[in-house]
Amino acid sequence: MKIYRIIRTLSDIDLRSERLVPGCTLNDPDPEEIARFTDRAEAYRALAGYTADVSLMDSDRIARVEEYSVEEFEADEDGEFVSGSDYDTCAWPETLTVRGETYVWDDSARAWQTGWVISETGSLIRFDAAVELMDDDIREEIHNLLAPCTNQEFFDEYCKQHRAQYGEDFRVN
Repeated sequence: MKIYRIIRTLSDIDLRSERLVPGCTLNDPDPEEIARFTDRAEAYRALAGYTADVSLMDSDRIARVEEYSVEEFEADEDGEFVSGSDYDTCAWPETLTVRGETYVWDDSARAWQTGWVISETGSLIRFDAAVELMDDDIREEIHNLLAPCTNQEFFDEYCKQHRAQYGEDFRVN
């Protein structure tokens, strides 16, 4: 019989040498079983309630990843594993912030894309597009003051300086 179980897997990913992608925790030698189903649709409805979590460890080079997946396998009449093991992972957050840089998941490329910043209102903005709209003098002043810094630190400081000089928020449409 087919069994569908939701498992929780953990992995520490070295950001210098490993890819932070859905399924990167499936090598966890000791997955935790959260729930077990014999109905596929019921298992996937339950999986929809979970989202992966990514957090940085103290070194900023290691990301702790927690994922939930449906594992599908053939089982004997007692529900014990016989063969198979196909996995589908839960949803991942749309954005991650790692070492001060914002990454956006590009599903078509199956990769995290860099070069994004988050506005005070929570909107995602392409950093290069924002730079094109910045006041040259303010931008150069911040560059001289902060570089090297993250795109987010630069953007935040620019927004503060723009508001001080022009009396209005910096907007990228």
